[in-house]
Amino acid sequence: MAGVKRVIYTTCRPSMRFQDNRPRCMKTSEPVNPGDLYGVSKCFGEALGLYFAEQEGMPVIVLRTGALLPLTTAADPDNASLLHAFVSRRDLSPR
Repeated sequence: MAGVKRVIYTTCRPSMRFQDNRPRCMKTSEPVNPGDLYGVSKCFGEALGLYFAEQEGMPVIVLRTGALLPLTTAADPDNASLLHAFVSRRDLSPR
C-alpha cells in the first residue's frame, strides 16, 4: 500500500439524513442515509475505508467532524442551533 500506515477519512453530516429533519446525535449502529449526491460520495468513502480495514488490514479511522467552528462563533447565542454538532480545533488536535 505504498507505505501508508493508517488512513484518517473525515466525513460529515450529509452522510446521514434524518426523517424528521432535526439534528440529533448519530449512533455508529445506524445505517447510512445520504440526502444528496455529496452524501452518497461520503458514504462511499466510509465503505471504502471499511473495505481496506477488513480486506487489507490497514487501520482506517472515519471521523464525522460535525461543525468545526471558532469558539467565538459557538459562544454567540444566535448560533445555538449549531451546538449539537460543535467541534473545536482543540477537539481535533493530537495530544
